[in-house]
Formats: sequence, C-alpha cells, structure tokens
Amino acid sequence: MMKTGLSKDFENNLLAKIDELSSSRKAIAKDPNSQICVYLQATSLNGFNYLEFTFISPILLKTMGGCKLTFKTKDNEYVLKSESDIIETDYATASKIGITIVDTDFDEEFDAFIKANIVEEIIINCKVGQIFKKAVSVNYTEIDMSAFRTSMVPIETISTGEISTPGGAIL
Repeated sequence: MMKTGLSKDFENNLLAKIDELSSSRKAIAKDPNSQICVYLQATSLNGFNYLEFTFISPILLKTMGGCKLTFKTKDNEYVLKSESDIIETDYATASKIGITIVDTDFDEEFDAFIKANIVEEIIINCKVGQIFKKAVSVNYTEIDMSAFRTSMVPIETISTGEISTPGGAIL
C-alpha cells in the first residue's frame, strides 16, 4: 500500500479501511466528536499471542525507535513497548487522518492489569524524525472498558505459511 497519501485512490482506500474498522470492531477508546479512536485485536497465531492496537488519529507518525503505550488508571499505570521499532502511519493528507498499527506481545501481567483496573487514559509516545527527533504523544481519554476487556480475548488464526509484504503481496 502506498504511504503518505500520494494518490486519490490511496486516500479513498484508507478512508474505506477506517469505515470498515468502525463497523466491524468496537473502539476501546475514542473521541466522541471525531474519528479519533483506538481499536484492539488480540490474536493467537500458532500458540503465540500478541496484541494489535490500531490508532486512528490526525497525527502522522514515522519512527525507527518504536513507541511506548501507556495505560493510566486513577492510581497506577502500565507501559507496553511496541514489538517493532519501525512504526509508520498510513496517512490521508487531504482528510488529515491516519491509521497507525502497533503490535505488542500479549503479556499475562497486562491482561491481569486490564481485568483488575479501569483505564482512564491511553497514551502513545514515540520520537519522530531522522536527525532532530521530536517527541510525539497522542492521548485517548474516553475508554470503553467493556470493549477493552472483550478485545483482550485472543482470536485464533491459522498461518498459511506464506510470507507477505505489508501491502499484501505474497512472496
């Protein structure tokens, strides 16, 4: 898939993907006045569990240093680190909205944290830029704990054994 909104087709495809997410999943966090939200999918692939956080926001992120996800409660917080150091937003320039996917390991301690607490804020932090790195932080404060806890149950998937590129082409 092309990056940074170089074509109208890319823009339309990205907006269609956002619409598909909003109709097929329940957001775990959102801004009621905009399309800004967070989706979560827990997946089990060949016995390995991981979490995929999908952030919809007007922020364009591109980093080679990974990111941190912070989940704050009234009295506590839990921090997860991205599985990959390369995080890049698919961004629709004309619509000023993007999709950023961050994968993390499924951590049993995090699962227990979510079951035992009420998250009041989700923050994604990373440093963007090649030379002059700038700290970027995006906060989500309207959390749906029911959707969060439901999304933490891993869905079993089966590996086809094929390796594909991020754009979906099979190698």
